[in-house]
Amino acid sequence: SHMNALDYDPEEDAYYLGSRHLHTLYKIDRASGDVLWRLGGDQSDFATSNDPPFSCQHQFEAHGDHVLVFDNSCPDVQQSRVTELSLDLDSWTADEVWSHDPDPGIWSYGFGDVSRLPSDNTLITWSTAGRIDEVAPDGEVVWSLFEELGGGFGYTTWRRTLYE
Repeated sequence: SHMNALDYDPEEDAYYLGSRHLHTLYKIDRASGDVLWRLGGDQSDFATSNDPPFSCQHQFEAHGDHVLVFDNSCPDVQQSRVTELSLDLDSWTADEVWSHDPDPGIWSYGFGDVSRLPSDNTLITWSTAGRIDEVAPDGEVVWSLFEELGGGFGYTTWRRTLYE
């Protein structure tokens, strides 16, 4: 199942868990251990506008009724991207509301990270491709860092200051 991402939301008292090989994100109630919903994969609780909404994903962020996902894409596609989905828990639908598909394409076959910054820009770490981008809401890349051929990055975390 390759569980590869775990986040805790103290306001919801819930865990969010990602499974790369099941192409699924789970929301889990911390107190009971019950799965509240599954997004993506063969047993998704949501109907999606893109099928599949993501595959072989790594890190993600849940923001209320939105989920921002680093979509590695599986080896048959070989082009990673970032997608943001809006979740409607009344109709159990998930619609893509934002995405970033770089041109030319980038494939990060492993790892990968995405964070929404306070500026509303998105920090994207194309880990095994050796690149980090900051992307504006309109899709413009406003900052990039490239590693030499053969280099790479793991995950990134934005901090307001170095002293947090």
